[in-house]
Amino acid sequence: MGTNGGFAVLDLETTGFGYKSGDRIVEIGVVLLSGQLENVGSWSTLLNPDRDPGPIGIHGIREEWLKDAPRFRDIYREFGELIEGKTLVAHNAPFDMGFLMSELKRIGVDSNVSSISAICTLRLAKQTVSRVEKFRLNSLAFEFGLTTSPNHSALTDAQTTAELLMYLLRAQEKASAIVSSSPFRSNYLDFEGRKPVTYRPVSLPREVLFEEIFSRLTPSNLQTETPIEYIELLERQIQCAIPGEDTTLRLYELAETYGISADMAKKAHHELFVRLVDSAWSDGQLTPKERAELESQSLQLGISVSDLLNHINTQAPDSALPFGLKAGDSVVLTGDMMPPKSELERLLSRFGISVKSSVSGKTSFVAAADPQSLSGKARRARELGIPIYSAPDVYKAFSQASAER
Repeated sequence: MGTNGGFAVLDLETTGFGYKSGDRIVEIGVVLLSGQLENVGSWSTLLNPDRDPGPIGIHGIREEWLKDAPRFRDIYREFGELIEGKTLVAHNAPFDMGFLMSELKRIGVDSNVSSISAICTLRLAKQTVSRVEKFRLNSLAFEFGLTTSPNHSALTDAQTTAELLMYLLRAQEKASAIVSSSPFRSNYLDFEGRKPVTYRPVSLPREVLFEEIFSRLTPSNLQTETPIEYIELLERQIQCAIPGEDTTLRLYELAETYGISADMAKKAHHELFVRLVDSAWSDGQLTPKERAELESQSLQLGISVSDLLNHINTQAPDSALPFGLKAGDSVVLTGDMMPPKSELERLLSRFGISVKSSVSGKTSFVAAADPQSLSGKARRARELGIPIYSAPDVYKAFSQASAER
């Protein structure tokens, strides 16, 4: 069941998701398997990308770790020798192969990476296991009871991917999956290298961004018309993007690399946001933290503020109040508004919503005469990641809710 040269299972940690726009590899993990799927070795290294490490909240790699790390050119003699003649394997292989191809091109390596078909364990799982709905590596590891749990360390994730490959090829008898795969070839002997940094410092405790919302996220229903690899990568991009950062253009560039039209990408972005709102509401309430997360995610996905509020309100349980509020929540008003603050405060109080004079971590949102306000309250809300909504929109929504009572 295998190739004469065996398999090289790869995982890459990167500075972002767009190798075409300059993102780089910061860590490589490799697990070597024989043609009979026996684990015969592993290898890993950090890499200096000559830029910042990117989403620290996801891969946990600090900039100071990379200062003395080798560059890709430095390690290619050793790395190239490891994967030479092997069938390459990765989870969401188009992503990893794109970055590998970019790095090889950057240092002038002559290889066949652009013409071979690497085995994609994500695609293989999709084709062979009908009972599974979620195809992210951690979901599959849990579903199949794999012994290694992915943690966004390149070597650990490569080990999980290798174990997943063994499971799929053995349990599903999918030897045909490797028929179209060709071994990797390159001119690695032309490169001189130095001993790479083969350790990975223990990462500091880190928060997984939007962990609660993403842990409850339902599967996409677009997988029949949109490549599953893009859906998986889109979810990862949104989960690790910097709050407040507009990544819309980057996402469309990413879609283009998968052959996805702008219209199809827009549909995928909208569908993901609907799933995110559903996930946030799944426990029957929308916390201030979840509201702020949805605000950030809507910006990244190119969802307008009006669409954001519409989804939050229409997908809310019948018992929920506009904007995802509940009795006992507090908001802050800022600016000279019409209707006046006193009227909006009276309206909100009918629903058990209190209006506070200052912004704190417990504030659900700020209602401003101008959502772009530079007032002290608005600045403090932005610092804390608290949404700022148009006061007239808030008044209109609660007036309508009041009329329906």
